[in-house]
Amino acid sequence: MSQLPVKIPSSSTTPRLRIGIIADVQHAPIDDGFSYSGTPRYYRHAISAASSAARKFQSTSCDFAIDLGDVIDGQCANLPSGPDPVLTSISQALSAYEGEWFHTYGNHEMYCFDRQTIGERLGVPFVREETGDLVGYYSIQKSDYRFIFLDNYDETVLSRTGPKKAAAEQILSKKNPNYAKGDINSPYPGTGLNRRFVAFNGGIGPTQMNWLRSQLELARKRGEKVVVSSHQPLHPKTTAPICLPFNYPEILKLLQKFNDVVVLTLSGHTHSNGYIESKGIHHIVVPAALESKPPIQTFAILEIYEDRIEVLGEGDCQSGTIMLEETGEKGGKRKRKGK
Repeated sequence: MSQLPVKIPSSSTTPRLRIGIIADVQHAPIDDGFSYSGTPRYYRHAISAASSAARKFQSTSCDFAIDLGDVIDGQCANLPSGPDPVLTSISQALSAYEGEWFHTYGNHEMYCFDRQTIGERLGVPFVREETGDLVGYYSIQKSDYRFIFLDNYDETVLSRTGPKKAAAEQILSKKNPNYAKGDINSPYPGTGLNRRFVAFNGGIGPTQMNWLRSQLELARKRGEKVVVSSHQPLHPKTTAPICLPFNYPEILKLLQKFNDVVVLTLSGHTHSNGYIESKGIHHIVVPAALESKPPIQTFAILEIYEDRIEVLGEGDCQSGTIMLEETGEKGGKRKRKGK
């Protein structure tokens, strides 16, 4: 896993876009605790970080803000009052930024709500596919950039019925012997990239993959650059394997075919910094607001210029500069060496 280049060039020019980013708030009104690996989690402090991020996005005049998912912790489903008041509190904290918020959603939202409620409460514009299932992928266009938001929990066993759940069960039963034995947590009994085949993960189905291709083709036709956001990371060099989507190789291969337009992917889920530049695409994982010790408050602002993207990290988030090189003819490759 690489580090972001740390030298940020000084410049008096105005960015074309300024974007607020936050990941994995996972607020809950409970005592601090620990992750399964023993990392401290500051559940109550996380909402303070979310509020500070929103105020910073407002004071710096961000054009819009992106939440990379898991704004609420799954333990909120077991509270006597339920998860609704917690999500209301989070929404109020984020409302300190008065501009547009664009959300992905993660496994923790699904531990608390169904997709209909997630869409209504967070403003995720779910689409209903022919199967009848709600899937939360969409895109927006700002300046000469297309921002694509993927749904990593398209095919999953979490809050699914019907063909999409069956597809996920087939994958898990084939790839993970613990799942086939009926272990609900399905820890993968080994090492390597197959550790992604666990029940709290998911993958992208064929309809969404076709939509993603059409969006990339449209961006290429219009001469747009593309930033892809998703809850789960899309490159194995940015994360532990257990955090990857089931079919990340197919997703990554498709993005790399369009590396003349795709410049960046953004994700959360891992709770730690991650970065790699591979085949002309930069992949950034934003660390969790949840796991920054008080009074540290973790989030980021992206400033997009003609020739670079500056990552202005706050708290435990890395800062750095991504240089954008010129592209060739439409459909051509960037003039840089891939890794």
